[in-house]
Amino acid sequence: MKQEKKKQLLKKALEYHHGGDLNSADDIYLEILKNDKNDFDANHLHATILSQNKKYSQSINFFSIAYERQTPTCELLNNYAIALRNLRAYTECEKMLLEAIDLDKNFPNSYINLSNCYKSQNKYKEAINILEKSIELDLNIQKSHSDIVNILYAKFI
Repeated sequence: MKQEKKKQLLKKALEYHHGGDLNSADDIYLEILKNDKNDFDANHLHATILSQNKKYSQSINFFSIAYERQTPTCELLNNYAIALRNLRAYTECEKMLLEAIDLDKNFPNSYINLSNCYKSQNKYKEAINILEKSIELDLNIQKSHSDIVNILYAKFI
């Protein structure tokens, strides 16, 4: 498949994906993968759809291909981490999110997702600490404050 055609297909797939038509988007990602099983974007985005459809175990295979084939992006690391958290692979999830924060400390989702990872393990102090770090960086201010209140409320009820 020529690079220009692949680029056009990815653009169309992303339009479907962002519009909520996951099946149409995924059909295109799978078409690209038929021609290039190592394509970073198609692996990442197909895995994301699998994860969105709660097929976490299947998504890991595609996330790992994308992770190994190119320098990871914050988006990949966060999406991969969400699937890992849903599989209760907390150590790997935390590793991915810390890598994302190292890559770009101003990527806001990394802090929320890391907080969720900690909350899933009942590590409430760590969850609050990472949310406070997010607030210090002027990221996710309202969401982080709300999450901190919810954590404290849940702990004392």
